[in-house]
Amino acid sequence: MDSSAHIEMVAIPAGRVRLSDRRTQSSWSVEVPPYEMAAFPITQPQYAQVTGQRPSTARGDRLPVESVSWWDAIRFCNALSHREGLTPAYRLRAEVEGVEWDASVDGYRLPNAWGLCDMLGNVWDWCWDVYDAEVYGTYRVLRGGGWSDEHWSCRASVRRRSYPTFQIDDVGFRIARSTLP
Repeated sequence: MDSSAHIEMVAIPAGRVRLSDRRTQSSWSVEVPPYEMAAFPITQPQYAQVTGQRPSTARGDRLPVESVSWWDAIRFCNALSHREGLTPAYRLRAEVEGVEWDASVDGYRLPNAWGLCDMLGNVWDWCWDVYDAEVYGTYRVLRGGGWSDEHWSCRASVRRRSYPTFQIDDVGFRIARSTLP
């Protein structure tokens, strides 16, 4: 990859996080292994260099890619992994059948299934998490708040949901990568 598509990754140390579910009134702790996360959302040039597409509504080389679906983000992660000689994190099947995440590989992925996506503002970030399968089926989690939202929704504790094919001008993504021993 040339320098215009360089993705700065930040090391996140192992730790423990406490999660809660308002619907079931339950909370639990989860051990989180170390991983790397992109310092910034994927930009329009980075996305275009890997996919050949520029789907964004607001154009600019320093702006995050937006108007991308969860499926677009998953495909980007696998394409970037292939491009860099890494093992893709996702096994894709038909969109109605879903996707499998192989957590044991070194490829790029969406921020992990423990909800650690606490970056705020700019664009909402697609996450790997399913929102609430019992109520919403395959809806995926969005975190971080977008440029068109009220200030109260740009907080770490706020999450939204949408179907995986949803695309709008304040939804983008950032990537993560497992740290393997």
